[in-house]
Amino acid sequence: MWQEKDCFCLRLKRAAEELMKTYQKALAPSGVTPVQHIILGNILACKGASLCEIAEAIGVERSTLARTIKPLVKEGYVANVKPARARNSRLVLTEKGEAVFQEAHRLWEQEQDKVASGLGTSGEKTFSDFLQMVGRVSS
Repeated sequence: MWQEKDCFCLRLKRAAEELMKTYQKALAPSGVTPVQHIILGNILACKGASLCEIAEAIGVERSTLARTIKPLVKEGYVANVKPARARNSRLVLTEKGEAVFQEAHRLWEQEQDKVASGLGTSGEKTFSDFLQMVGRVSS
């Protein structure tokens, strides 16, 4: 018989929170959170995509992204530009935003390396496979 302490969902949530804390601490010197780092990276990669396109690329609701992006715009990292004759505005990184992203990305890569090293080669593959599987099971 299952007990609450065996709940897969709760155990995964706790593990995710602990892992997020390590990334938050690692990225803190850059001034952005791990989620903001991902957003900045996607804006840079998508080169002038709309809010809806970025939300889809990241896998979040448009309204969630709109709220999360406000501090990035306020800090001057992201500009919301509307090209002439365009129907929708586009998100682009400012020079300041690109510099912050590069610093955050360097810190993120260091943390990725630490986590991967802690998992070991087989653990890293097992963890990645597990995350893929959870995505399929919950769909």
